[in-house]
Order: sequence, then structure tokens, then C-alpha cells
Amino acid sequence: MAVSMQTTTAAPAAFIPTNRGAAVKLEPGPPASEAAARLRAAARELGLSAEWRDIRACDADFASNERAAGRYLRALIDWGWRRAQTGAPHEGRAAVERAADLDPVDRLCARRVLVAIDRLSFAEFAAD
Repeated sequence: MAVSMQTTTAAPAAFIPTNRGAAVKLEPGPPASEAAARLRAAARELGLSAEWRDIRACDADFASNERAAGRYLRALIDWGWRRAQTGAPHEGRAAVERAADLDPVDRLCARRVLVAIDRLSFAEFAAD
């Protein structure tokens, strides 16, 4: 299954504390289609499958400070966040969970983004 190319409007920003005590602002930013393009480019750069569900920790050195691996993880988190904001919370959460699984030390704070997605999903559920 390829990455979805839907263009939609973005939800409000969220602030997520980082491992270093600062806060990361998850911007509404570009639509999921732009994040999907960055994800595909990062996958190509690492020689990975275009399908993020097929990626395993042994496919690249995600624990290192290698820029290409970090770009891939950031793109996957970004795409998942965008999808969660724009009506596909389950798919978005699954993508961010995959990034968390690939990043054993959570240097890009994927687990904190999961908390934000859960809050976003709960807020939408409570509003209905």
C-alpha cells in the first residue's frame, strides 16, 4: 500500500515536551501530501521500501545520528501527525507507532506525539 496523497486542511498546533524539557510545537503546517513526498524521498535516500509498514529496525541504522535515518523518522512522524489531524487518526497513529518502534531511544519524541494523537482523538470523540 502506498502513502496516501490526500490534500486537506490542517488542525491547530499542539505543544509536546521533549526529552530535554523544551517543547516541540507540532505545527498545522503543510498537508499530508507534502509530508508524504518527504517520506518517499527519505525512503529512496536510504534505499527503503516506499511502504512504511514494511520497514523494520534492521533495514537502516535508526539508532545512530545518521542524518538520512533521522530524516526518514521525522518524515514518518510528520506524515502520521498530519494524517491524525486530518481525519485518519488510526493510520496516523500507526505510522507514529512505527517510528517509535524504529527509534529505540526516542530521540525524535515519537512517543510524545502518540500522546498528542491520543488527546486529539479523545477530544474529537468527546465533541461528538
